[in-house]
Amino acid sequence: MKSVKKIITNNLIIFIIMLPACDKAVVKRPEQVKKISLTIPVDHVVTAIKNQTFGWQPVNSVYSYQLLIVSPGFENVSEIIVDSITDASSINVMLKQGKYEWCVNGLSTGSNPVPSDTNIITIH
Repeated sequence: MKSVKKIITNNLIIFIIMLPACDKAVVKRPEQVKKISLTIPVDHVVTAIKNQTFGWQPVNSVYSYQLLIVSPGFENVSEIIVDSITDASSINVMLKQGKYEWCVNGLSTGSNPVPSDTNIITIH
C-alpha cells in the first residue's frame, strides 16, 4: 500500500511541476481575420443602370470606410473614379459605360486597414 501511495504522490508532484509548462504549450487560435464583406452590386454584374449603390457590411472596430472605384481595374488603372472616405456603409455613384473594379478599406485607430475583396461591375 505504501508503494501505491508513493507513486500517486510522485505523479501528483510531477503534474504540479509541469502545470505551468503546459500552459505555454497550449495552441492558441489564430486571430480571426476580419474582412469587409461587399454586398452590392454583386461581383461580375453587367447592367445598363448607371446610378449604382455600392454597399458593404459594417465592421464593429471600423470608424470609417474608404471606397475605391477604378477603371478598368486595379492591375491597369487608367482612371480613379472614386476615392472617398465615409462613415456610412454605402455610397451612390453615377458611372459611365465601362468596366470597373471596386473595393473598400475599413479604417480603425491603431491598426491596419480592414480590407475587402475586389468586385467587378460592367456598365453597358
